[in-house]
Amino acid sequence: MSLACTLEEIASNARRLLDADQRARLIVAKPAQALPLCVDGPLLSITLHRLLANAFEAGSEQVLLAIEQTFRETRFSVVDASTQGFDASWAQEPFHTTKPSRLGLGLALVRRDVAVLGGSFALEQTEHRGTCAAILLPTADAQGDALR
Repeated sequence: MSLACTLEEIASNARRLLDADQRARLIVAKPAQALPLCVDGPLLSITLHRLLANAFEAGSEQVLLAIEQTFRETRFSVVDASTQGFDASWAQEPFHTTKPSRLGLGLALVRRDVAVLGGSFALEQTEHRGTCAAILLPTADAQGDALR
């Protein structure tokens, strides 16, 4: 169900789902002034939580959740600084995992949920061997909502 949500609500809920140690190591960067998103806030928060938890499980000491927004789109980027090698194409296939007791469905679920939200998902290796997972969603104005 889509409702008007603030970026603060979405980021706070995703952060709240992490364990205490991970919350202490999460850095959130977001615009001081932002437009609301007309989105299923709980679904987006859970999706961001999956990406954040993945980043910590990859061995990153700190993880950055960077939120950028224009009148057309809102981008949520989860950036880790893991020095482990990472193959983005391999990791996106369902049932591929290097973690014991995991099914390897995390990124497949993220892709599915981002599609339900009307957005797009990208995963790439950073120049320092870390990972950037990005969710791109239309901002309320781009969805046809009157914000003026």
